[in-house]
Amino acid sequence: MSDRKFRPDVGEVVQFLRDLGTIKVYAGDPSLATIRKRGKDLTMNGRKVTEVSNATLSRMFTGTALPRWESVEFFLRACGIDEREVETIWLPRWAVLKAGPDAAARPGAEPSRPCGHVCETCETETSPSTAPRPQLTVVTA
Repeated sequence: MSDRKFRPDVGEVVQFLRDLGTIKVYAGDPSLATIRKRGKDLTMNGRKVTEVSNATLSRMFTGTALPRWESVEFFLRACGIDEREVETIWLPRWAVLKAGPDAAARPGAEPSRPCGHVCETCETETSPSTAPRPQLTVVTA
């Protein structure tokens, strides 16, 4: 068995990043500095959302690598996406991409739980092609 980490399909990751770009547009296409300012004091499930740099935010729109969950969560909340949608739509999509489509078949595979707690959403098994697409629900501040 190889020790190499699973690399998600670039096409699926690019689609995920495009969907994040769509959220940015629906949020009024704010600058990266504005996104960081909006996200400064955000919380998710009672905890402070981890802040990210402009460079990290920029890579979400220019790269092909799957960003860390904390970066995605920060971005979505700063763009006005409500906690429920972040947890029920975006987290499962990210977790499936992170784990890979054959994660359940790998011996000893555990569901990815980047949110730091066990929730029903993280245990839902979907493939990237059948994962729910985001409903563009932007909450204005």
